[in-house]
Amino acid sequence: MTTASLTMPQGLPPLPLQSSQHSHISALMSSLQTMSATSQSACSSCDGLSRRSRHLDSLTSPASETSALLALASSNLQSTSGALKDARDKFDTVADCEPAVERLFWGAREACKEVALHAERQGRGGVLPTSMKRLVDGSSNKSGGEGTMSL
Repeated sequence: MTTASLTMPQGLPPLPLQSSQHSHISALMSSLQTMSATSQSACSSCDGLSRRSRHLDSLTSPASETSALLALASSNLQSTSGALKDARDKFDTVADCEPAVERLFWGAREACKEVALHAERQGRGGVLPTSMKRLVDGSSNKSGGEGTMSL
């Protein structure tokens, strides 16, 4: 058997080795160098992925915020649309009921006039309350409009 000396990377003194041991140690050192190179490559790849991830996050964060704002705006528009439909329905209801309310108003006005006329005939003038007097005089609204009714 032959002995050989091997220089260790950490500066250890050379050791006399047999050839099979020498080949195993050489294979281990070669594997260690390969693992070191692979680890450096993997670290470099991880750094690159980390940079790309931060860049992608900087691009997607504003998009996510904008998407959330658009969803909120959509919700607000749906709510506003519902409120407008309700308002339109109520307006249509008021418009549908306006002729009947006006007939009722004019009927009440005529009834008050009849009561006032009957009271005058019996000598009891001035028996109508103030609100009924305003109705007979045609100043039923607070602005004092002549014979107009405000809904």
